[in-house]
Amino acid sequence: MPRMLLTWSDRGVEGPAPAHHAKRAPTDRGPVMRLVEESAQHYDRALVLTVPQGQAGAERLASELRERVADVEVRPVSIDDPSDYRKLFTELGPLAAELAQREIDIDVLVSAGTPQAQTIWVVLTQSSMLPARLLQVIPPAFVPVPHPKAVREVRLDIEGFPQIRSLRAEVSRLRAELRSRTSRIVAESAPMRVLLDRLARVAPSDLPVVILGETGSGKELLARALHDGSPRASRPFVAENCGALSESVLASELFGHEAGAFTGASARHRGLFEQAHGGTLFLDEVGELPPGVQAMLLRVLQE
Repeated sequence: MPRMLLTWSDRGVEGPAPAHHAKRAPTDRGPVMRLVEESAQHYDRALVLTVPQGQAGAERLASELRERVADVEVRPVSIDDPSDYRKLFTELGPLAAELAQREIDIDVLVSAGTPQAQTIWVVLTQSSMLPARLLQVIPPAFVPVPHPKAVREVRLDIEGFPQIRSLRAEVSRLRAELRSRTSRIVAESAPMRVLLDRLARVAPSDLPVVILGETGSGKELLARALHDGSPRASRPFVAENCGALSESVLASELFGHEAGAFTGASARHRGLFEQAHGGTLFLDEVGELPPGVQAMLLRVLQE
């Protein structure tokens, strides 16, 4: 069966170089040419993707590729920001569907393009939307001497070079963002959409979050959406209204106690922090806590 190489152009754009472009040595022809020159794989076709401002460089790359590949096509993609996941998926999703219908084996080179574009390739192939093999050309920076196998197949079940580990992290973050966007919150107004976008950005992090709002405004819904969109989604979500707890039992409820710690403590009690370990603890009406308990809470959060 014929085989196609699918790749982004590695020749940059007109104007200042993007942040993800490292300066190459004069002898380095880029990952695309290194792939076709150093790999034993023969390609019958090559499809080179480029943003409009990079078409001139893509055409130069295509001219070099034709020395080794008979059929080379340059296809501009209507994206003004190749770091925008939504725009990338909107453009590459239909392309994946088109290629999936062809009777051809496909190799995707993940070493060319923005880190976000690399992540989209992983998503498309891992979801089987694009039946293809992912290839990486080992960057010269990681192999200062000639390497016997400069081309490797990318498998997400192995520990690869930093590029591969970053792809894993991006896939996890995108999955978390998708979970947070599909929460039980129904919102159409512009301010709420801004709030949900901010929630999706914060959810994958481990930062403490303060949610402000009047009683009944949905603070617990937001807390739940943050939890569902985080890597902790499979762990406990514990919510407690601090205003409903008496001052005499607050410290015990929050931090727990051992049997015999005080009069009447006949058994060990797991506090809310321990119950929520590895997950999310939502403390509603935290401003109602006595100053002494707030000081203890601050110490816990700091440490």
